[in-house]
Amino acid sequence: MIIYRKLVRAPLVYIKRYYASDTKQKLLRVGVIGMPNSGKSSLINCIIQQKISAVSHIPHTTRISCDGVYNIDDTQLIFTDTPGVVSYREGHRLNLSKAHIRTPRRLDGSIDIAAVMVDVNHKKTRNFIDSNILDIIHNLEPLPCILIMNKVDLVKRKEDLLSITTLLTEDRLKDEWGYKPYGGYKKFKECFFTCAKTGEGIDPLMDYLISKAKPERWIYSEDAITDLSMEFQISEVFREKLLVLFGQEIPWQVQQETILLQEDQDGCIHVHQQLQWPKKSQCRYVESKFELLHNESMRELEGLLGCNVNLNLMIKNKKRMLRNDYG
Repeated sequence: MIIYRKLVRAPLVYIKRYYASDTKQKLLRVGVIGMPNSGKSSLINCIIQQKISAVSHIPHTTRISCDGVYNIDDTQLIFTDTPGVVSYREGHRLNLSKAHIRTPRRLDGSIDIAAVMVDVNHKKTRNFIDSNILDIIHNLEPLPCILIMNKVDLVKRKEDLLSITTLLTEDRLKDEWGYKPYGGYKKFKECFFTCAKTGEGIDPLMDYLISKAKPERWIYSEDAITDLSMEFQISEVFREKLLVLFGQEIPWQVQQETILLQEDQDGCIHVHQQLQWPKKSQCRYVESKFELLHNESMRELEGLLGCNVNLNLMIKNKKRMLRNDYG
């Protein structure tokens, strides 16, 4: 029996959009943007209370845009997670896909409010809003924009937060030589201090966003939490573990395929996942930590699926892989 209970969400998420009759529903679409590793995915995972996006200490972990859905009473909040903002030049240098680079720049028309995340523990970047992000904000005007200062738990001198806030809520000036090395955006509607890891500061942020929701039919169904298919969420579990356990090109040159996703009569879900690399040496490297990869992935899958998981993990060498195969 192929499982549908919790696994297949994407094909059903639009049902209420067309058949809901409750005109009291409210909706707010929030676009979350920021530099790589500022904590965007961690924040959304914390709000949704389920990991829908891979998270690691490696920059550019998030590669595509996805929605996280939070429903409370008559209000639906949709959080659009986006890849970390980089310049076109930096993106090309890092060999990032065009979609990776362009996605944060194409939020216009799909969101109601923009949320800019800043890692306040990163001393080299916390005193200014990146010029690429400023360009995005200005292009989104007159949409409202809020500032989320994340990782406040790591800031030893809490009084520093006041001076950082002052800098980031003043316009970053620009002359013929470019932007000044400090400053931000003076039109931020609100500023929030959060720790996505512990949930600190999330309640005031959520209260504010709920208050800004406007009467509109929900886009997603009542039980939806994301627009991602379950197969993609499963592949993200493995990609996250590869990012954490391995370095170099291993996480970036993997091709994944979910061969089997099935529930048995005892409620146990059987997952057969195939991971492929273009080089035999890469396969051997992954096989050297196979047991750790298997056990960590199975533990994460059981949390995602909410039941026991029987994982069959296969490592294979596939020659002549194209770049589009990676993922």
